[in-house]
Amino acid sequence: MELLLDLGAALGDRGEMREGDARRKEAVALAQSIGDRTLELRARCEHGAFRTVTTPDFTGEQALELARGAIDELGPDGDDQALASAWYLVLAAENLRGHWQEAVMAVEHVLEHARNPGDRWRNDALEFLGPAIYWGPTPLATGLPRVQAILEGARGDKCLQAWSMRPIAGFYVMQGRFDEARELLAEARTILEDLGRRIDVVTLAFWTGPLELLAGNAAEAARQTGESCDFLEAAGERGWLSTMATIYANALYYQGLLDEAETAAARSRDAATTDDPNAQAFWRTAMAKILARKGRHDEAERLADEAIPFIDRSDELNNQGNARMDVAEAYYLAGRHDKAVAALQEALERYEQKGNVVMTERTRVLLEEHAPRA
Repeated sequence: MELLLDLGAALGDRGEMREGDARRKEAVALAQSIGDRTLELRARCEHGAFRTVTTPDFTGEQALELARGAIDELGPDGDDQALASAWYLVLAAENLRGHWQEAVMAVEHVLEHARNPGDRWRNDALEFLGPAIYWGPTPLATGLPRVQAILEGARGDKCLQAWSMRPIAGFYVMQGRFDEARELLAEARTILEDLGRRIDVVTLAFWTGPLELLAGNAAEAARQTGESCDFLEAAGERGWLSTMATIYANALYYQGLLDEAETAAARSRDAATTDDPNAQAFWRTAMAKILARKGRHDEAERLADEAIPFIDRSDELNNQGNARMDVAEAYYLAGRHDKAVAALQEALERYEQKGNVVMTERTRVLLEEHAPRA
């Protein structure tokens, strides 16, 4: 069974999602056939973590239910590998739900049960730690030194180094250090390509796409995220696709390609799980801007109103701000200036709390532009 699970993980890393899923299912069936409940729980949790990014109708809440059931059944002194896999499923579920503080706690639990330096669960959990600090509510002033320290501690582990460079680059973007961020992400790409981690190369667009959008290079952002969407869809992946497609939609929108942007937003809508706050919020905010540009103001305002409760289920301050920036544009285009200003004010509060220098400055400029004239 160990071989099947390792093979499933390796296939997933290479982007062969359907084959990776099949090997994990085989592992579950094998554990059942030999009557080993501990191995079955481990295999089910590994398969569950994989399903969080491949199966649209497998929600974060369902993943948590599976993980918590396994943790309770195994008990605190149960098999370490099984418990590590169960806690990793918690991490995957909280990733899907955008609950990054809980994700950090799940990482700590994984590390309690995966103590060997070469343990796959240990490495996989550590790879998530830096992004969890970046995406969650940790402010830049404390978050950037923490992720830099993770990179320092990763020397000798190329994959962890590449993963650790991503959140550092993200914090650099928040400071307007675009060239330094590009250099880091290019280095991460080279490492991951050398390691054959195709899926990690593809998902670098979660970092490079927003970077290029903020830097004013919408065409480059569209090229990168569009290629990633095509790869993920062809591979049978849906979790990352649903969010990547929203970045792609925005990159098309800012080039004035409204019909193409609408298609990309619909692609996200169709792939998203019901409790994915990012995808559910951002396909709506992208579509709201598009429809507002097309003069369909009532539909645009409705989608904008629906979007914010979704993103506020997460603890992602930047994305809460970003969603409000998007709906502010839709409201403004629809002639709802009062709602636009309110959304901008709420966005500013979140950017200031996160320490996002670039977006704080841009939001203040927009507030001045939209302020009522005496």
